[in-house]
Amino acid sequence: MQAIVLAVDDTEWTHPLAPNGPTSMLPVGRSTAAEHAVRSADAGGADRITLVDPDGVVTDAVPDDVDYEHSITLEDALAAGDDEFVLLPASVLLDAPAVASLVQRAPSMAVARSETRPRFGAVDADGSRVQHVRRLGEEHEANDSSDGDRTDGGVLAFTGAVSLPAACRDEDATFDALVAAGVEAGLGTVTAERWHDLERPWELLEANAHALEALDSERDGRIHPDATLSGGVVVEPEAVVESGVVVEGPALISRGATVGPNAYIRGATYLGPDAHVGHAVEVKNSVFLAGATVGHLSYVGDSVLGRDVNFGANTVVANLRHDDQSVRAAASDGRLSTGRRKFGVVVGENAKTGIGTNLNAGVTLGAGAHTTPGETVVRDR
Repeated sequence: MQAIVLAVDDTEWTHPLAPNGPTSMLPVGRSTAAEHAVRSADAGGADRITLVDPDGVVTDAVPDDVDYEHSITLEDALAAGDDEFVLLPASVLLDAPAVASLVQRAPSMAVARSETRPRFGAVDADGSRVQHVRRLGEEHEANDSSDGDRTDGGVLAFTGAVSLPAACRDEDATFDALVAAGVEAGLGTVTAERWHDLERPWELLEANAHALEALDSERDGRIHPDATLSGGVVVEPEAVVESGVVVEGPALISRGATVGPNAYIRGATYLGPDAHVGHAVEVKNSVFLAGATVGHLSYVGDSVLGRDVNFGANTVVANLRHDDQSVRAAASDGRLSTGRRKFGVVVGENAKTGIGTNLNAGVTLGAGAHTTPGETVVRDR
């Protein structure tokens, strides 16, 4: 069966972490999201994998040890086959067993229970058959909360991954048209145990946590003898860990990254290539994309920092609401509940904070945003 991996963002929203490229290029452990999608398709039993990548940038970043082909458009990918097929958005991380179920039980839709409003829609099902997919703006179920983005018992979410009958190849070559035709023709359901939609920036935290947990410890960089590393910690070549540092894994310190004296890193933390954690900085359960830098005497918890972000000294991130409710943050479809009691900030690439900046839980700083010294930021900018 052909698996069509869509490395095309289906939203006009400018993702703060990927303002100049597809969301599927975001890092998840040692791979990109697109590479995870291609590998899940391969492990799930697809005998032909087509990566739809109009600009070719995603294709260039996916290793060639998995056999796949490149297509410029979805229309060309559909024309390349004549049987049932799987659609997999590359910005969505799905476990290989769920992809295997889509292949084996085609035509079907991968669903998962979600406590927050799903981007691809909530599924109304009769037993194991899909009846309807309610997209954003349609009437919500009776148990939905008044803000429409969080439910008491959760909804059955469409993950974005679906296997479709061959007849759908003749439909308009758009994701929505293909899924609608599949629902009309009849789809079963398969359950995804692990599913992350990276159009929601906070999902990058849990996606990386799962990826880091699967890594074996490696200590190939320069590690000071007075540093303490415990749990699963990867220190790649050319990375530097200075004196007095404590790292409690799982953690990945990528090539060229540095961790300054007496820094403390804990939780599932990813430091991308050439990222820098300064003297006496505490980082907890966070993701730093390539070149992100946090100056000395700062705290960053449950946060995602984009490429080449620079935090001035003594920048402090709040990651807990005083009322203990889930933190809300910006996404492509509005400001939503993250479903997380603890969540810090999302900071777009090249953003900078002045010394002594305080960032409130759930704040998003867009690409290139600045703060002034001593500023307290409680609204997105």
